[in-house]
Order: sequence, then structure tokens, then C-alpha cells
Amino acid sequence: MQLLYGWLNAPHVAERWDGALTLAEVQESYFKDEGEKCERFLVYLDGEPLAYIQSYIACLCSDGWWEDITDQGTVGIDFFIGEAGKLNQGLGTAMLQAFARRLFSNASVNRIISDPSPENPRSIATLEKAGFTRVGNIVTPDGAAVLLEMKRSET
Repeated sequence: MQLLYGWLNAPHVAERWDGALTLAEVQESYFKDEGEKCERFLVYLDGEPLAYIQSYIACLCSDGWWEDITDQGTVGIDFFIGEAGKLNQGLGTAMLQAFARRLFSNASVNRIISDPSPENPRSIATLEKAGFTRVGNIVTPDGAAVLLEMKRSET
């Protein structure tokens, strides 16, 4: 929990993710069991922690998220590189490509979506380099976002 707490409060993550969080908020938000609805992962590179990535079945989200999606084969993802010294090395692209292969290994997954802020060009570029295509601009409960997708046939 300390690792994730440190990453979430690092300036390069906090400015694009949830903002600064307390240890209790990290516990509540990232360590509760949501069953199959949301899966969370720490990503390691050469045995060292590198990043965080999560996936969720989009139509099972509530509170204004993905109300127009009814297909349980659509999976949303969120991610960040936690280690600031590992940014801009292509590691995010490789991580997303590997994670997409993992998700598509489940026959029921036919589409992966992500919705970074338009003010987060690093994430948008990483998704596009990994093979995601830009669908368009949307509005989420967090505000303006760019919807990107990867369909099973694109992998």
C-alpha cells in the first residue's frame, strides 16, 4: 500500500490521476474487493515496481460512467507509470500492448477503451502508439476526455 500511496502522491501522477490522497483514501479506493468488476495490477520491470494498471467491465460501472455501453465485452482501462525516472522510454506503450494481449486472451473481451483527459497528451500518445484509435471527445463524471479504443480485430 505504501508503494501505491507514494506513486499516487508523486507530482507526475497526482496532477493527472486523483490528486493527492491520504493513506486511508488509497486503502478505500484501491484495496477493496470488487470481484470481477475491477481488476488492479502492479506492473514490474526486471523485478522492480514500475506502474499501475486496472481494468473493469465498462457496463458494470455506475455513477454516470459508460451508461451508453451495454456490451459486457467492453473493458475499460486506466494506467500510470509510477516511477518518474522511467517515463518517456516506451515502457507505457509496451505495457499497454502486453495488457491488451492479456485482456483479449479472454474470449468474451472484444473491445478495450480508455478515456484520458485532453490535457494528458502523454497518455493519449501512449495509447495511440500501443494501437488504440481515437474515437472522439466525450464528457465523463471527471470532465472532458478523449475516448480511445482497441478492438479485438486490431490486435
